[in-house]
This record gives sequence, C-alpha cells and structure tokens, in this order.
Amino acid sequence: MKLSIITTVYQAEKDLPRLLDSMKAIKSQEVEFFLIDNGCTDNSLKICENYAVRDIRFVIHRLEENIGYIRARNLGLDIVQADYVGFCDSDDFLDPEGYDRAIAELKENQCDFYTACWNTVYPGKTIHNQPFIPKGEYSGEELKCIIPKFFGKYNGPSHHGFMWKQFVKKSLIDRLNLRFSLDIKPLEDRVFNARLIQNVSSLVVSDVCLYNYIVNDKSITEKIKKNYDLNANLNLYNQYFEELLQASPSETCNLVVRKQWFPAYLSLISLTSKAVNFKQADFLLRNNLKIEKVIENISHAPTTNFTDKILKSLLKSESYWILILLSKLKSKVK
Repeated sequence: MKLSIITTVYQAEKDLPRLLDSMKAIKSQEVEFFLIDNGCTDNSLKICENYAVRDIRFVIHRLEENIGYIRARNLGLDIVQADYVGFCDSDDFLDPEGYDRAIAELKENQCDFYTACWNTVYPGKTIHNQPFIPKGEYSGEELKCIIPKFFGKYNGPSHHGFMWKQFVKKSLIDRLNLRFSLDIKPLEDRVFNARLIQNVSSLVVSDVCLYNYIVNDKSITEKIKKNYDLNANLNLYNQYFEELLQASPSETCNLVVRKQWFPAYLSLISLTSKAVNFKQADFLLRNNLKIEKVIENISHAPTTNFTDKILKSLLKSESYWILILLSKLKSKVK
C-alpha cells in the first residue's frame, strides 16, 4: 500500500521545517510526501531539497510560477500514483505517532474513505477535535444515513470538510474525476467531500489524531480588515450553496443545504462588523443584501429556539444595526 500526502508550498520558509520534521518522524515507509513548490521565491525549495536528500519519501515537484494552492492540489492529484491520497498545509504539522497508527488501520481496513481526529492549535492553547460521526466502520444503509452530514448540520453537527484529516482511495477519485473547485475558495474541501461521500462504499472513522492545525486569530482578523469585500463574500456563498445543491443526491441533503443560509447571513454580518466601523457596516449590509432574496433564502431555517426567532426577525426587518451591535458584543465576550 502507498499513501501520498500532497502539500502545496509557497513562501513557507518560516513554518516549513516544523512540518517536514513531523513528516520525517513518521516511521512508515509506505507514505510519500509529495511537495509542490508553487513558484516560491524564498528558501522554501532549498529547505525541501535538504529533506529530500536525507529521506527518499520526500518527492518535490517544482512550478516556475504560483498557480494558487487549489490548482496546485489538482495538479498533485493528476500526478501522484498511490493507493491513497491525503493533503497537508505547509503552515501546519502532522502527528507522527497518529499517522503511523492511521496507516496501520488503513492497511487493515482497505476502506474507500478514512477520517480521524485533529488538534486546533491557538496561541497558548490546543483543542482536541473528534469527528462528529461516531468512531466505527460504515457501509451499506448505515453509510447512506450519514451522507447528509457532509452537506451541513443534520441530526447534530456536520462533518468538517478539511481534507488534511482524512485519506481517500485514489482510484475512487480518478473514477469520479473529482477535483477541487476554483470558484469557492476556501470552501472547496466541503464540496469535494460532499461529491465524494455518496460514491463511497466503506468509511472508517477513527479516534487517531492525525493533524495539528495552526490558528493565528490576530492575522486572520487583520486579513479580514485589509481585504474584506461583502459582495465577493455573498457571491462566494451563492456559488458554494449552488455547488452543494448540484452535488446533492437527495431532497434531505437539499434541505440541509438550504438551512445553512440563515447562519451564513449571520456570519457575513459578523465579518462585516469586524472589517469596518459601525456606520460603514450598516451601509454595506443595507445596500448589498437584497431583502427579498434574504427572506427567500432563510425560509428553510428552523427557528426552534428563542434566540434564532429573534435573530431571524431582525434580519427580515433589516435591523442591521442591532445585529451588528450583537455581533460586536459577542466578539467581546469571546
């Protein structure tokens, strides 16, 4: 069995040694670390080459120009020859012991789709995350029952789409001709998984921890303030939900997708409140959110609790200044 981990690398010289050290610490010789130098101009390529000299499991594919991480991932899927593929981001790092355990489980089960636990690493604290699907092996009718979880919240939390906490049989990806959508960055993983899961014959959910996902709240907030575009985000959500609906195999999954519009609007309001001042936020929301479309989109959202009923009512009445204020208060409490 061969497992290929596709990693796109761009201007990553600061964090790259941490990731490559974690890869090198994995004992299994059945794993390949496929590193795509995505047009780096810093020392990233040299760092990758130093590891490749010492460990033949590191394979480097060099690109002259940066084609973006999604295109680079898709290129990796075109090139690698392996039984299974996984993914990794260059600013995170793996759990070597967890990877070795996962590879052993994968060899034993030979499943189509393997997903596991991960850590979210914040400055000063680490949170361990488990899949929202109970540990076990799924096939047949049992597997069909959890497909809606890959489209959103269904009978509990949804399945997180992150590709870096799972392995997929390469022959299945090739048969379906699956690739990541360029138009829904950074939500491409979720649609990929939604398209994939309905074609899977066997799924393994493990309690092994595979991955350490690094979060820097400060840099994310600064990025939001610098590059925020409400209209672009609206277009992103429109495209994302449209692709999910196109991938949906059932009316149940359709409904799960449509229910997500309400929290999506609340998320957009929260992002807007962080990006600009109070007055600008109210102006942007009032001029970009078309109320008829808003009401239509949130009509499927359940209002089973009092808070949701109030928020939905405020959204329908275009009381954006109240929603902005609530969002800012919520951020301060956190």
